[in-house]
Amino acid sequence: PPSRRATMEFALNGEKVTVEAREASAMTLNEFIRTKTPFKGTKISCAQGGCGACTVALSYKDKEGNLKTKTLPSCLVPLVSVHRCSITTVEGLKKAACGSDGVGGHPVQERMVQFQGTQCGFCTPGMVMQMWGGLTQHKTNGGKDITCDSLEDLDLMAGNLCRCTGYRPISDCLKSFASDATGKVADNVLKGAIGSYDTKLNDPKFPSFLDEEDADASEECKGWARPKTMEALLAAWAPAKKVISGHTGWGVYKELCALRLTGKEDSVIQIDAVPELKQVTVTDSRMVIGTSTKLSDFAAKLGEVKGPTSSACTNIQKHVLLIAGYQVRNAGSVGGNLMMVKNEGFASDLATLLCAADGIATFLNASKKEQKMPLIDFLHAGKEEVLLLSISIKIDGEFVSYRSAIRPRNAYSLINAAMAYDSKDGVVSNLKIVYGAVGKAPIAAKALVEKMKGVNLYANRESGVAPNVRTLLIEVFEAMNDDHHKEYRTRVAQAFALRFAKCLSGSEAPEGIHGKGLRHTTTHQTFDLPKDSESKSLAPAFEPKVKTTALAQTTGDSRFTEDEVVPQLTLHAAYVQIPYANYTFAGLDTSLAKDALGSELFTVLEAKDLDKGMRIDWMSDPMLPPMPGREPPEGFANEYIFLPSGTKSLYGGQPVGVVLASTRQLALLAAKLVKLKDLKTAGKVYTDPSEAPVLSGVKPFNFTRGDKKKTEAAFQDTPAGKTVVSGKFEKKSQANFYLENQSSVAVPDEDGGLVLTMCCQDTNFIRKIVAKYLGISQANFIVNTRRLGGAFGGKYTRGLPPALVACIAARKVNRPISFVLPKEVDMAIGAGRQELKSTFSAVVDQKTGAIEALRANFDFAQGATMDAAEIHIMLMGQNLDMVYKLDQVDLVFNIKQTHDGPSTAVRAPGHFEAVMFIETVMDTIAGHLGLSPERIREVNFHPHRKLLATQGIGGGILPPALVEGNTLIPLWNKLVKDSKFVERKKKIDEFNSKNALRKRGIAIAPAKYGMLRFGNHAARMDVLADGSLQLVTNGVEMGQGIHTKIAQVALGTLNKKLGVDIPLELVRFANQNTHVIALGAGTGGATTSEQTC
Repeated sequence: PPSRRATMEFALNGEKVTVEAREASAMTLNEFIRTKTPFKGTKISCAQGGCGACTVALSYKDKEGNLKTKTLPSCLVPLVSVHRCSITTVEGLKKAACGSDGVGGHPVQERMVQFQGTQCGFCTPGMVMQMWGGLTQHKTNGGKDITCDSLEDLDLMAGNLCRCTGYRPISDCLKSFASDATGKVADNVLKGAIGSYDTKLNDPKFPSFLDEEDADASEECKGWARPKTMEALLAAWAPAKKVISGHTGWGVYKELCALRLTGKEDSVIQIDAVPELKQVTVTDSRMVIGTSTKLSDFAAKLGEVKGPTSSACTNIQKHVLLIAGYQVRNAGSVGGNLMMVKNEGFASDLATLLCAADGIATFLNASKKEQKMPLIDFLHAGKEEVLLLSISIKIDGEFVSYRSAIRPRNAYSLINAAMAYDSKDGVVSNLKIVYGAVGKAPIAAKALVEKMKGVNLYANRESGVAPNVRTLLIEVFEAMNDDHHKEYRTRVAQAFALRFAKCLSGSEAPEGIHGKGLRHTTTHQTFDLPKDSESKSLAPAFEPKVKTTALAQTTGDSRFTEDEVVPQLTLHAAYVQIPYANYTFAGLDTSLAKDALGSELFTVLEAKDLDKGMRIDWMSDPMLPPMPGREPPEGFANEYIFLPSGTKSLYGGQPVGVVLASTRQLALLAAKLVKLKDLKTAGKVYTDPSEAPVLSGVKPFNFTRGDKKKTEAAFQDTPAGKTVVSGKFEKKSQANFYLENQSSVAVPDEDGGLVLTMCCQDTNFIRKIVAKYLGISQANFIVNTRRLGGAFGGKYTRGLPPALVACIAARKVNRPISFVLPKEVDMAIGAGRQELKSTFSAVVDQKTGAIEALRANFDFAQGATMDAAEIHIMLMGQNLDMVYKLDQVDLVFNIKQTHDGPSTAVRAPGHFEAVMFIETVMDTIAGHLGLSPERIREVNFHPHRKLLATQGIGGGILPPALVEGNTLIPLWNKLVKDSKFVERKKKIDEFNSKNALRKRGIAIAPAKYGMLRFGNHAARMDVLADGSLQLVTNGVEMGQGIHTKIAQVALGTLNKKLGVDIPLELVRFANQNTHVIALGAGTGGATTSEQTC
C-alpha cells in the first residue's frame, strides 16, 4: 500500500510552506492563505468560483520540465491539491518586482493604477492576478507576443466581476500590454508606459526546491489519496469512496465538499494527477478526452485541430470558452462537469455539446469492469457508483450550438442546444439535435431530427418546422423543469429549432451565436481642466489625480473589515436559518453539531437567549420621523433578530439562531448540522405583490398634483380630441451584490462597552440603534469603518442585524466575535430592490400624445420587514416628473408584505423606479397612438429655461421644489444629432422588414437624478509634527474616491493659505470612527463627497 504523508508542501510567494496532512485536508487554499499567513490581498466573496476575487496563480513543471502557470479560484481548491506547486498571490507579484521592502508594484499593478482601474478595490487583487496569470499562461512574453485583438478573443477577464462597473479601464489596462497597444487603448491620466513589460526583471521565479523529483506513486495524506498512475488509482478506488478532480463542483453543490472539516477519515481520491486521465487524443474523425482534462486544456486542444475536422472543433471550442470563467475552466474537469449532470442534474453546456457530438462514455462499473455507453444514456442512468475514464466524440462534419443565459459568459445556461450533422453531395445524414439545461440531463430532439434529416441540404425546412415546432419538441417540453423559467425556455427552444432549420436550409451559416459584440478598442475620455487663476491657485483641487489608495488596492495592501487582525480567543459566528417561508419549527436540535465539532463548538444562541421583546423597530429607529396612521403588524415593523420557535417564518433563510465556533468554516458546518425540530408548513406563500394581502394598519401613500377632483373628472368625462391610454408596469427585484459581504467584528471593551468594526454606510446610525438595544450609552460604544468593498445602498440598513447579533454574542460570552456572512446568506437577509407591479391610465391628446392627467396604483413588495420602504416610496412617488411636465397626477402606493427577504436600498432607490415607470408610460402611449416614442417624450418634456419647472409631486415629506434653467431639451437634441439617431433608426427599420427572426432596435430615453442631501457631514484634519496630515471624515470610502477628493480640497486650501505645495502622499486617512467624529450623516445619494468637501 502507498505510504501516507504526514505533511504536504508547496511554495507561497516563493517561500516553502509545510502543512500537517490532517490540517491540509480540512481547508481550502483560500482559507489557509487568509487565516494562516499575513497575506490578505486574496479575497473571498461568492465562494463559488464565480466572482474572481479569490484568484491566485499556480505554477508547476510538467514531466518534460516545462514551466506552466494558470490561475485558479482559491476558494474551491483543496489545500492538499497544491502539493509541490508554487502559489503566487497579489503580494507575491509585488515582491517579485520590488523585493520584500520595495516601493511600487509589479508592472501589471502599476499599469492598473495608471488606467484608473480600481474603484472600491475589493475585486482588484483578483483582477490583477487574472491579468498577470492570463498573460503568463498564454506565454505572451509580458504582452510582446500578442495583439489587442487576440487578447480580446481570449476573454481573459470573463471570470472576474467588478460590481462597481469599472470594466472599461480594466480592459484597457490589459490591452495596453499588447504589441500593438499604441493608439488602440484609451488615454490615461498618468500618461505612463504602454506596451509589454520585461518578464525576467519582474515576474516571480519558480522555487528551486520544487525542482527536486517526487518519486511517490501516490500522494496519500491520511485518507486523501492522489494517485499518479492508473495502477495506483485502480488499487485505491472503491465505489464508496468520494472521487474529485478539480473540486469546482463544490461551488455549485455544497454537499459535494470533500474537505474533512471535522477530521473524520473519509476516503477521498483526487484523480487529476493520473496522466492517462488527462490525455486528449485525436484521430481523423474522433477525439478521446480523458475525464480529468481541464476545460481550458480541452478548449486549447480543440483549437489545435486543423484540416477537415477543424470546423466542428472550432464551433465546439467557441461554446466551451463561454463556460464559467478562466479560473474555473483551469480547475474544473470535463469528467467532473459530466458527473455533476449525472448525479445532481447540473445545467451543463458541456454535456449538451458532447452528446450532440455522438459522445461515448468509457467508465468502470462498481465491479471495476470497463464499460462503454452512449454519453446521453450514461447521463440519464442517474446516480451510480462508477468511475468515468474518458469520453469519445465525433469531430468531423458540421456542428452548431446555441445558448441563452443571463450573461453571455460565466453564467449557467437557462437553455442550450447543439446540432451535429454530415453532408455529402448536398444530403444531410447522421443528424443529431440535443437540448440541455432544461431537465436533469440533455434531451435528444428525435421528432425534430426525423423532420429535418435526409433531404437536400438546401431544402426549405423552415416551412415544415415552423407550423409544427411545439409538436416536434415534445420530448424537450416533457423533460423541462417546471420552474419560473419554463415559459421562457419553451419560447427559446422553439427559436433554436427554427435557427437549426435555417442553418440546414442554407439561409444561415452554421456558426452558432457566440458573438462577443462589437470591438471598441479605441476610446477617449475628455474632461475640462481649470483655466481661471482662482481654480489653479487651489491645486491639487480641480486637477485629475490618481486615487490615493489605488496602488495599495492593486498590490493587496488595502484592508477591509474581514482583513482586520482579530484578537485572541475570537469566536466565529454563523446563522442557523429556517429554509422555507411560512413554516414553523418547535426548537433547535444541536446534537449532530456537538458530536461533529466537540469542543470546537462553543455555543448556539437562539431567540429564547435574548432579552424579551428584543427586535429591530423599523417604525421608529431609521431615518424617517414617526408618521400617524402607520401601524404595521408584528414581525413586519419589528424585525426578529432570531425567529422564535412556533412563529411563522417570513422568508426562506430567516435566522433562527447563531452558532459560535473556533473557526469560520467550522461555524458554517455546525450551522448546517443544527436541525429544526418539527419543521412544517403554516400556509400559503406570497411572492407576487399583486396577490399579497394589503397590510393591516398601513394606509396607502397618496401622491397628488393639481385638483384631485379635476383629475378624476378627466377620466370620467374625457374631452373631445382626448383619449384614455391604460397599461401595466412590472419591475422585478435586483440584488445589491457587493463583493465584500456583510462583515462585523465585535470586541468587548472596558466599563461594559464595545468596539465594533464593520462595513457600513452610516456608523452613527449603527451606533444609535445597537447601543439602544444593548442598553449601553452611545459614548461607551465605538463603531469603526475603514472602507467598503461596494455597498450600493445594501450596507445602510441590512448590515444592522448581523452587527447587532455580533454585539449581543460578544456581551453574552465576553469574547470577541467575528461575523462574516457567506454570499448566499447575505443575499437572503438583504433581498435587494423591491419588486413592483402597477396599473396606470393617462388622458392624452390623440394627435400629439401630450399627457393631460395621469393616475396609477402601485403594489410595492417590501418583502419580510419594513426596513426603509417608506423612504423609497416617497423618492419614487415624488420624482415621476423629473423630466416631464405632469399637471394632474394621482398616485396610490400599497406596501405589500411578501414572503421574500427584507428589501432595501439599491442604487438610486425610488429614482430608478420612477424613471422606469414613467418611460413605460411614454412607450405605452406611443404604441397606442401609433406615434414614435421619441415624439411622445419630446411633447411632454418640461419647458426649456424660460419657465420655472415645478418638480416634486406632493404627498410626502419631501416638499415640491422649483427648478430654474431646465436644460434637458438642448441636451436631448444634441444627443439625437450626435448619435445620428434618425438615420440609424431608418436603417434598422429597413433591416427588420427584411428579416423574420433576427431583429434590431434602437431607443433613446431621458433621465435626471434628484440630488439628495443626507444631512450634516464633517471632516477633521490634524497636522502632525513631521508635516504629514491625518484626515478623518464621516463619509465612507466605498470606491467613489471620497478620500482623494477631500484630500485635494484640504491641500488646495492649505497650499493657498500657506503658499506651499504639500504633496498628496503626505495625507493619511484614518478609519471612520464614532469617537473621532461622533455625529453626522451616512454615505449615499451620490453627493457625500461634495458635501463633505
